[in-house]
Amino acid sequence: MKKSKIFLIMGILMLVIAIAFFIYALNHPEASFLWSLTATYIFYIVYLIVTLLMFILARKK
Repeated sequence: MKKSKIFLIMGILMLVIAIAFFIYALNHPEASFLWSLTATYIFYIVYLIVTLLMFILARKK
């Protein structure tokens, strides 16, 4: 399997996980993390960057 196809599959999988988490978070506003909001936002940003990177790497030849 080509690397670009693997990156595309990983990117799609990460996007599906993010959407599922978003839907869960909307339905359960009482849920929270054990760490600070700053750490949560950093995690979200890193996850977004990695997801976008997967799609960018999938488009490279």
